[in-house]
Amino acid sequence: MIYSGRKQVAAANVAEALVSTKTMASWLTLIALRDNDGIVYVGGIDETNHANATVAGAATHVGHPLVKPAAASSGSDFCNFREIGGPTYIDLSKVYVIADNAGDGVTFNYGRR
Repeated sequence: MIYSGRKQVAAANVAEALVSTKTMASWLTLIALRDNDGIVYVGGIDETNHANATVAGAATHVGHPLVKPAAASSGSDFCNFREIGGPTYIDLSKVYVIADNAGDGVTFNYGRR
């Protein structure tokens, strides 16, 4: 079964969980929203919550960066968390999103065995 969702952050530079309750998935694909104003980062809380460091006056984050498309006809950046096999699952409430701008975010698809 395939499920879908959307996550937009309420505030810039604050890590937010992809979903609010424990949600197990076998695989996950995240795609930057086409109307994002900046970069969105995806990772665990330790990876995404480093907004206090700055480089050249801009907040820096770690995690997988997703950049909006350069042109309206281009596709958005995406990343996959693939199934590892066996009983390994991804808890979507432990995947975090942080963005340079409030309202930026991702859309996502996930599946369960």
